[in-house]
Amino acid sequence: MAHDRDVAAFGERAPGYENGWLGKLHHDIADRTADLALSRCPAPRRILDVGCGTGYLLRELAARVLAAAELAGIDAAPAMIETASAAARDDRLRFSEAAAERIPFPAGTFGLVVATTSFDHWADQQAGLTECARVLTPGGHLVLVDQFSA
Repeated sequence: MAHDRDVAAFGERAPGYENGWLGKLHHDIADRTADLALSRCPAPRRILDVGCGTGYLLRELAARVLAAAELAGIDAAPAMIETASAAARDDRLRFSEAAAERIPFPAGTFGLVVATTSFDHWADQQAGLTECARVLTPGGHLVLVDQFSA
């Protein structure tokens, strides 16, 4: 898969990504992902969202996990990072441009790593999963939620 697969398309969609029926669908998926993630890891100190898009899931997790010290999001589309940063109202939220295959954090940083509807856009899924495992703390949790089409 090409490194820049879909990045331009998501850049164009970033400003209105949370609107309309598609935005509602993404919110519903993110809300359910937050429920699932927190049922497995109820009090993570550090959370990473891989393919964070507009940051909705991290904003939701920030509201639910008040004791979290850091909530970081990465996305390959610069416009998504700009949109996420503009919507962030919590000082614990941080967003940066990066791909799943090259997560810019040290090993063992996050107790919870989430990825929602981004896995099918990763250029190298095996490398992305390896990176997610690398940045997890011992005993940490990866919650990957996606929909797949043929």
